[in-house]
Amino acid sequence: MTFFEVPVRQAIGTASGTAALVLVSIAIQASARAHHSFAPFDQSRFIELSGSVVDLKVRSPHSILTIESEDEDGASELWDIEMGPVPNMRRQGIDEDTLIPGDPIVVRGAMRRDGVRGVLLGRGIFRPDGTRVGSGNSPAVATDVQVSGADAADLLSGIWDIQPHRNLNTDGDSPMPLTEWAARFRENYDVTESPAVHCVPPNLPALFYPPYLFGIEFSDDRVVLHHEYFAVIRTVPLGGEPVLSEPSGLFGYATARLDGESLVVESERFPEQAAGLASIYDPNGRGGELPSSTGKRLTERYSVTVGGASLVLEYTVEDPEYLTAAYTDRVIHTRLADSTPIEDFECDEESASRTIHNVARQE
Repeated sequence: MTFFEVPVRQAIGTASGTAALVLVSIAIQASARAHHSFAPFDQSRFIELSGSVVDLKVRSPHSILTIESEDEDGASELWDIEMGPVPNMRRQGIDEDTLIPGDPIVVRGAMRRDGVRGVLLGRGIFRPDGTRVGSGNSPAVATDVQVSGADAADLLSGIWDIQPHRNLNTDGDSPMPLTEWAARFRENYDVTESPAVHCVPPNLPALFYPPYLFGIEFSDDRVVLHHEYFAVIRTVPLGGEPVLSEPSGLFGYATARLDGESLVVESERFPEQAAGLASIYDPNGRGGELPSSTGKRLTERYSVTVGGASLVLEYTVEDPEYLTAAYTDRVIHTRLADSTPIEDFECDEESASRTIHNVARQE
């Protein structure tokens, strides 16, 4: 069975985001599926906003719904409501035809801490009659896992959904053992200089954490690892010398092997990267980014739990320039039905730039 039909897209260019009248954020899915920092928003201050649709742009990493509402004096005002990326919107059954100009709508969500009108991870978007826009459904969990007589490749193959990490979207110090130089880099970090502004995808191990789907597919001599986030597809040989695992070159050279019922992937020769060890969105970055050197090495071990319903990734990353010791963490996934599609993710620079600068205003 072939799961992967989405090509790799690495859009790297110049940011061209335009300023919005008012930034408002809302996640159509539950908070576990949103990936950005929640710090700019006070989730104890929920509001309800009524208005009519002006425009809906379904984009990644964030869609924008513009509505027209009235302020306390009855004057018209425009709101830009930041919603989920294309994969989440599609799973919710929302596209650019779901809401059309003039549709009456109600938005519920949390206010920004800085007093600018805003909503994030609200209670949803609704029609005037109370009907929720979007299905609110999560991908279907596999119910017919066949493990009897299955070999390692069969057990590991499939579509997987990440479970929320214990430290996802938390602030504070990085749990990684940082060198003095890495700690200084993070202390002086400027979010507006993040590679994400230009749609550069997070690197490894940061790519392991965003709440998107992940696929594993074996052929006779290789394994394909498909990260839905940023449509990163790594093709790794089973045995032999490491090869460039992905066309952009950002993810280094890799080789893989089966070790009992586990898959082990070893990567090396990464290029130097400004956010090579951690991004602002993952539990190792925690609002900051960490660079990596050409000495970075990564080992991934994928194992399926008894019964085949869960996939456990244990990884170890080393970087002699930025880490004082090897760092290890674990990420757990839930098996989904094989028919679950991995959705397209084509990063839009205007959307990415707006999101990063929105975070920057809160620091």
